[in-house]
Amino acid sequence: MTVWAAVDVGGTSIKTGTVHGLDVAPGPTFPALADGDRTTVLGALADAVRSAVDRSGVPDLAVSVPGPFDHTAGMSRMSHKFAAISGVELRPWFARAGAIGRIHFVDDAEAMALGAVHHARPARRRVLVIALGTGFGSALVVDGRPVRAVDDVVVGRLWERVADDGRALDRIISATGLAAALGVPPDELAARVGRSRGDDATIDAWARLAGRELARCVHDVRAEQVLVAGGASPVVDLVRDVWTSELGVEIERVDRPGLALLGAALDAQAANT
Repeated sequence: MTVWAAVDVGGTSIKTGTVHGLDVAPGPTFPALADGDRTTVLGALADAVRSAVDRSGVPDLAVSVPGPFDHTAGMSRMSHKFAAISGVELRPWFARAGAIGRIHFVDDAEAMALGAVHHARPARRRVLVIALGTGFGSALVVDGRPVRAVDDVVVGRLWERVADDGRALDRIISATGLAAALGVPPDELAARVGRSRGDDATIDAWARLAGRELARCVHDVRAEQVLVAGGASPVVDLVRDVWTSELGVEIERVDRPGLALLGAALDAQAANT
């Protein structure tokens, strides 16, 4: 079986692991230091890459990265985070950290989507995968492969759509949006949701608003099923009935570690065969 060192770059942390076929062995997590200067950010990335390569014993690296990112050039175009390395070609830096084989970059939402679809084994062909965390990510998987656009709809940019109340979707369909609706700081959200017994009027109102906006996304990308992953995905257990009614399709939560690591390796393998 093919083995890949894998790295999942997030805004606050960088996860590492080894992907052997379809099995993920998680490694250490490193701070991303995304707001640091160029030397600091490159050093944090190099530390994570070096660890992943050393622990896997292979020089081939699959990297899940947020966007905007030029995956062919291996170059970040972000300005809202990792701004110090925008325009820097990362492959030479990663090679110095030990990744002297193949280096493959993939969008983080697409990587998580591929990992989620692998684990969930959905019955439908067209699956919209939502990464629900402090923000809102999205990817469409059709017959096992990512589809980045449907007509004029860019699937990975659904987060910036504007809802009827004038807010971008990632300010509504996210842990940030739910915390705002409940009037609690984000770091108290889990405890507040944990106290809900499914009859919370505020959560119900948020679920209906978020469900209506999500239903438009489902319609526009012609999704037949929805999977939800990410740190805030447990909220699905509270709002499943409302969202299923609003969306008109089956919705399932995927709660497995290392989804983006697995997805990055799967995408890398598909691109190199």
